[in-house]
Amino acid sequence: MIPITRTQAMNSLSASLFWKLHLATASLLCMAVSASATQPRLITNIPSVYFPTNAAPFSINLSRVISADPATNLVRVTTSLSDSNKVPLGFTIQLFPSNAPQTVANFLAYVNDGAYEKTLIHRSIPGFIIQTGGYTDGGTGSTWNTPIATFTNTVPSEATNGLHNTFGTISMALVGSDSNSATDQWFVNLTNNTSILDSSNIANNPPFTVFAQVVNGMSNVAAIAGLPTCDAIENSTNPVYQLGSWLTNYGFTSSSIFYDMPLIGVTTNSPVLSLSQLVYLTHVATIPYYSLSSDSASYSATISNSTLTVAYTGGTNPPPAPVTISLYAYDTNGLTTNTSFQVWNRTNVPQTISFPYTNITYSTNQFFLPGLPVATDGNSVSDITIVSAGPLYNGKNGGLYLKGPGTIILKAVEPGSLFYQGVTNLISIKVANNQTLTFPALTTNSSNTVTYSTNPISLKATASSSLPAEYSLTGPGRISGTNLFLTGAGTLSITAGQSGNSNYFAATPLTNTLVILPAPQTITFPPLTNQTIPVTAPVSLKAVSSSGLPITYRIVSGSGSITNNSFVKVTGHGTIVVAADQAGNNCYLPAVSVTNSFGAKLVQSLTALQKMPSLTFTNPYQSFTVKVPTTTSVTSTNVVLTASGPAMVTSNSLVTVTGAGTVTITATQAGDDWYFPASVSTNFVVAKAPQKIAAFAAIPAKVNGSAPFTVPIPSISSTNAVTVTATGAGYVSASTPTNVTITLTNAGTLTLTASQSGNSNYLAASSVTNSVAVAKGNQAIVFPSPGGHLLGDLVSLVAYSTNSASGTNGLPITFAVSTSPKNIGYLTNGYEIQTLGLGTITVVASQPGSTGYNPATPVTNSFTVTLH
Repeated sequence: MIPITRTQAMNSLSASLFWKLHLATASLLCMAVSASATQPRLITNIPSVYFPTNAAPFSINLSRVISADPATNLVRVTTSLSDSNKVPLGFTIQLFPSNAPQTVANFLAYVNDGAYEKTLIHRSIPGFIIQTGGYTDGGTGSTWNTPIATFTNTVPSEATNGLHNTFGTISMALVGSDSNSATDQWFVNLTNNTSILDSSNIANNPPFTVFAQVVNGMSNVAAIAGLPTCDAIENSTNPVYQLGSWLTNYGFTSSSIFYDMPLIGVTTNSPVLSLSQLVYLTHVATIPYYSLSSDSASYSATISNSTLTVAYTGGTNPPPAPVTISLYAYDTNGLTTNTSFQVWNRTNVPQTISFPYTNITYSTNQFFLPGLPVATDGNSVSDITIVSAGPLYNGKNGGLYLKGPGTIILKAVEPGSLFYQGVTNLISIKVANNQTLTFPALTTNSSNTVTYSTNPISLKATASSSLPAEYSLTGPGRISGTNLFLTGAGTLSITAGQSGNSNYFAATPLTNTLVILPAPQTITFPPLTNQTIPVTAPVSLKAVSSSGLPITYRIVSGSGSITNNSFVKVTGHGTIVVAADQAGNNCYLPAVSVTNSFGAKLVQSLTALQKMPSLTFTNPYQSFTVKVPTTTSVTSTNVVLTASGPAMVTSNSLVTVTGAGTVTITATQAGDDWYFPASVSTNFVVAKAPQKIAAFAAIPAKVNGSAPFTVPIPSISSTNAVTVTATGAGYVSASTPTNVTITLTNAGTLTLTASQSGNSNYLAASSVTNSVAVAKGNQAIVFPSPGGHLLGDLVSLVAYSTNSASGTNGLPITFAVSTSPKNIGYLTNGYEIQTLGLGTITVVASQPGSTGYNPATPVTNSFTVTLH
């Protein structure tokens, strides 16, 4: 076991002289350091130290290395929890050695030993305490249930020291009811716990020793206490996680003691658990100075006040490499400054030569070495010769030039020194061309999401060298050639690379990310066949999913059970409803359940319906009664009659015919839990009814030119409308539901026709006609006197004809001059007279008649021609 305290002996002479020479100047710098400085400041770095295995421990005054404000009995704790600026949260502890000397000494022994580094905060009870100091990752970085190495001794109780478990105080944890069992674990009081943790309540609990107080950062302690715990997430309703299994998977074998463990970035509504969400102590150190050895089994580094002591602890097996001693200085706010140095334990150390270059991009420019190699001792190596020039050649000016891709081999030599052996290294330098990759996105959307599919996704990375791209991936997928095949939902990263060849360097790899969403799926569930009782064989279920994943079935209702996951065993009568489900997997979302049903019942039959004769449609409707069939079932007797086609059933047995066509009468028994439905049907034809139009009323003879007249529309034996049309000497100029108006247009015969074309219930009616004789109309000429005119006037003649109804018929009028002697005037243009002499001019107006009108009686008119 590791002892509680460590002290080191005096310096070895060689180490002391080496250190004093180095700090000769640093001591002068310390004199100018302000005592009021807050954040520690680095004064000087410490060089590597030669420390043989037989040398005595040596000491360093840290105030000459890092300037820091002095602090008494203070410890700074930093945690893995960070604020919004990603600054780690921590708090400062004030120790009370005068009140609890043994407890403080024990606590500091763990601190100075580094035991509390990466120690889990494994318990958080809001309003009570947070607790740590018990478990670490054991150096694995993955399992955090490893108890820290405890010292062999336990600490006797100092609970009666006058300090109480009030808000912000710190006490050591105990084992069971043993008040003298404190070792490594400690807790911070989040409230006043004096009534249950102090010595005054020893009848119910062992007393807990208070040995420290949080003096800075209690708000950060509260932030830790405010995080959700494993138990809170386990009991959340959306969703419920099997936390015990999760803890076990991550190494928490005694999972129950970690149920109060706080977690970072987890909410009860959306818990996502990972080891990165654990809260642990990242650093615990005394203020202001803290030291850490990279190999404490070989060299220890302890601090007393401001003095660092380094001692060899490795026995006879010195480490093969130098050990790094790291130094830290803290202030009470957690601000830090650090430095480190190496300790060597022997002379004649083997060393290597590191070259700053191994590749050169081909160019026609003169070749120069990009930089000198460096040996382990820190010196640049200048002894370099060319073993194989490869693509190099000497130009006329003596410079080295590249003539193409190839390999150059150099030899570098570094001689030995006090600490190091000499070394000779050969290096191969590749001269080649650079190449670049282009790797298009795998999707066309900005979120890089695709839905799972079995179809391959083509990978289209190309190299500027035209060399084929090479692919690798992490996540749910596999690569075959240049095709990506998805194997599930999740996030997939595909890296395209090109490893190069003798002419090209490897290209910088490019990575595309693909978020694969589960695909939807549907269920097809074919109909199920009804079964007649007794059902002796299981009913086969044949639902399939579009994903091809297996279907599971369940009985929703009815008397049956699922057997062999694809059959229904009928266990009773009635309707059985079966649901087909597919829960999905990493590739597919759950399918929407589909239900299907079938009956397991007895068969019933109905007596036949009476045959019905064909009918002819009538108005009003005709009705008749149909005898209702009977059923063979025992429990069902309610047989119902229904009609389809131009009929209806009322009062359960009265059939009323409502039109012409085919009528089907159906008797149905709907069935019940014991019987399937049954039905019988019969049909008959209802023929269309005839219809007859009555004769036209008598119409007297008519004379053309007379006024329009009305004719009554003949009646019909049905309720349908009759249409009247006219041909010959007139036409139908207007109509109403009962009359038509006839307008005559000529002499001759007027023929009227009444017709009805029928409909879905009536045949077409025979048309009825009536003929009326129309005589020619008489006409008369109206010839107004032209009046008196002067010699030489051109006189216009105006006349028109009228029919027997005193309407203008528009027939043309002709004029003739009957004056004697005729040299008094003459007719021009058929309707104008040019006067030539004095006297009376007589004019005759005539109308010869037409097919519709008789000639008019000529009319004579005269006018006198004078000089003035």
